[in-house]
Amino acid sequence: MKGRWRLFADNEWAKLASIDAMTAIKVICTMERPLASENLVEFVMVLRKASYVAAARALALHPSVLSRRIKALEAEMGVRLLNRDTRNVTLTEAGTVFFEHAIDVLSRLNDARAAVSRYAEQPAGMLRLALPNIFGQTQIAPRLPAFMRTYPDLRFDLHFSDHVVDLVSDRFDAAVRIGASESSGDYRMKKIAENTRFLVASQSYVEAHGSPTHPGELHSHRTLHFSTLIHGARWRLNGPNGSVEVSVDPVMNSDNITALHHAALAGQGIAILAGFIADADIKAGRLVLVMEGYRPAPSTVSIIYPRASILPRKVRAFIDFMSTEFSGT
Repeated sequence: MKGRWRLFADNEWAKLASIDAMTAIKVICTMERPLASENLVEFVMVLRKASYVAAARALALHPSVLSRRIKALEAEMGVRLLNRDTRNVTLTEAGTVFFEHAIDVLSRLNDARAAVSRYAEQPAGMLRLALPNIFGQTQIAPRLPAFMRTYPDLRFDLHFSDHVVDLVSDRFDAAVRIGASESSGDYRMKKIAENTRFLVASQSYVEAHGSPTHPGELHSHRTLHFSTLIHGARWRLNGPNGSVEVSVDPVMNSDNITALHHAALAGQGIAILAGFIADADIKAGRLVLVMEGYRPAPSTVSIIYPRASILPRKVRAFIDFMSTEFSGT
């Protein structure tokens, strides 16, 4: 007795008529050898065509193959489902009950396919995104309304934080990250922009403390350090003779770039700030460039998403849209 259907004796099959379709699906799926939808389709086709030959023709099978499969189905069920003679195919009592549930199961499968097909054809459903605080608010969020108009069937769940999230355990579809270096075994990465960065301070700071002319002088200056931008309190700068790495002793260390931005504006030290944060202040004179012969290397802006054999269309649409939006930056 291989299938759980065999818990029922032949004369008890009629009692199964009261089982709803969802229960029938659960029973079929928990059999030791679960039925495939093809088994149900073949069984139903034989009844609809009232002939093995006609059913086999409709299914593009040889009649003998179809006959063997129906017999295997009956063996799995542990009961006879069909009465056969040379001219007719009719249902047994157990077959009648099975036929009714087979129709319900196939109908639900078709409904499930129809419901899911829109996800394959058009981006739809919930798009859950992890975005860095300032870049997300100033660069991603203003571009989202156009994306929403393009894909009206999408809904959005946005989380803003400078902390790195685990996409899988936290159930994010994708994350925008600054400074991500490469794809890993569990994730893929798509670079969408390059983030220019500057060494800046307020004019009041420069007037009070002077401006360094060489990276070696930074140790004697007040510095403001973004804790996840560079590993440890070390700054890597590109100068006329290549890359230089220097240690700094920050008066403020933070994982919140806004706090560092405000401190720099208030004359509290030298900071590395991204162009999208500092550009307006530099143009207005609220911040000035220091040590202009040396610049922090640009950081990459990337979309990170879980590695999968089939990339959801909603994630692909987001990647393509943002790649186009930032293509000129």
